Amino acid sequence: MNTFRFQTFYKGVAGIESPAQLMEKLNGFLKGILPIGQFATMFCAIVDFERNEMTYSSAGAPPALVRSDETGGVFASLDGSGFPLGLRARGDYQNATVPFLPGSTLFLYSDALVETPEPPHSVFDYSDLAQFLGEFDTPQSCVDRVVGVLSKVTEGGDAAFNDDVTIFCLAHLDTHFRSDQR
Repeated sequence: MNTFRFQTFYKGVAGIESPAQLMEKLNGFLKGILPIGQFATMFCAIVDFERNEMTYSSAGAPPALVRSDETGGVFASLDGSGFPLGLRARGDYQNATVPFLPGSTLFLYSDALVETPEPPHSVFDYSDLAQFLGEFDTPQSCVDRVVGVLSKVTEGGDAAFNDDVTIFCLAHLDTHFRSDQR
């Protein structure tokens, strides 16, 4: 139901210029419709491939992981400390900008990834996840390996998912397309 509410909000919003501005507007919308005790977490980014940078804002989402030359080729956490959406009238969300050069990789995930099975017995914690992902060189290999590990842990029924698991991985390729190429 909340997904449909978000879609309705998003279709009606115009003039958003930054991730933090979207967070502020969405927070106000959700504060008005969510029951007390319900909230949402979110990470929003704009990747500018021409300027080789990413501007982002977070609302209590698990820390996004970025691997680049600037991080020494390892996955490093981005600040995900913004206030969750829908809990209070103003969230005071901030934008942050980081380099996102060709060869950089962004890995996003929902909190269920580090909460399956329930802590302290989780398959991954935040630092283990970053280290585990560092062993793989493509977005597809990162996602495939994480899903493979989770599947093995949960297939016997001993470690069920208590929440949905979402994984997203984006790489900035060093490829420039001409308009006449398809």
